[in-house]
Amino acid sequence: MFFKLAEAEIARSRELHGNIHNAHEGLGILEEEFWEFKLEVFKKHIDKKAMLEELVQVAAVCGKLAKDIGLLDESDEPIK
Repeated sequence: MFFKLAEAEIARSRELHGNIHNAHEGLGILEEEFWEFKLEVFKKHIDKKAMLEELVQVAAVCGKLAKDIGLLDESDEPIK
């Protein structure tokens, strides 16, 4: 289920923002999503739904970045 959520988030992100252009841009996006997750972790009252949404976004950025900077081929297999 988690990976289906991440795949859906990748598709949504592509529609809204297009591709990630390089590793530096991707790192900035990943850092932002990580910090949003971290803020959820340190809240006084844990919101499990919000925490899951942030983790899905972290995973989606990782998948999108790997694809966009050429670390995966068209079949989502690692480049050798």
